[in-house]
Amino acid sequence: MSQHHALTRTLTCAIAATLLFASAAVPAQARGLTQNYPIPSPGPSNGGGDIDGCWQANQQLYGGYRLSFCLSDSHGGSYHISGRGLDCRGGLAWEKNWWGDTQIALRQTSCGHGFDWSADSFTCQNKGGWNSNANKERINMMPIPSGGLSCNYMPITWGTPWSTFQASRT
Repeated sequence: MSQHHALTRTLTCAIAATLLFASAAVPAQARGLTQNYPIPSPGPSNGGGDIDGCWQANQQLYGGYRLSFCLSDSHGGSYHISGRGLDCRGGLAWEKNWWGDTQIALRQTSCGHGFDWSADSFTCQNKGGWNSNANKERINMMPIPSGGLSCNYMPITWGTPWSTFQASRT
């Protein structure tokens, strides 16, 4: 390979690398890409600030069971079901999805007297909604933590209907 050809190849690579790094430093809007907006992150990186803590269902499930649950910032927690002579205490796991809903999975637990509570799940939405002062571009929208939760309870037992409940912080 000639010395001239090697020099040309080296300069071409150096210019390409410079252009690549320079384009990465240009904001997305200047490169003609769509505007980015802040959104809640799902999964383990999201601490869940608006849902962490303890909650109590405002009505009984299936005509006689009271549900309360606590969600920790490590995406774990516990639940308590009581009623009709049962006292069930178990663990749970939770995470937020892209839409901001919180998905909660109960672990099967023994309630004593030969009964278990099944590994059911429920999904909750923060009823506080979004900050009404946010502009049309949805910038700086933050959930209002005091609104309570609206939840859909989904039993794992075949034939048992889904149930809805509202929950308040305890």
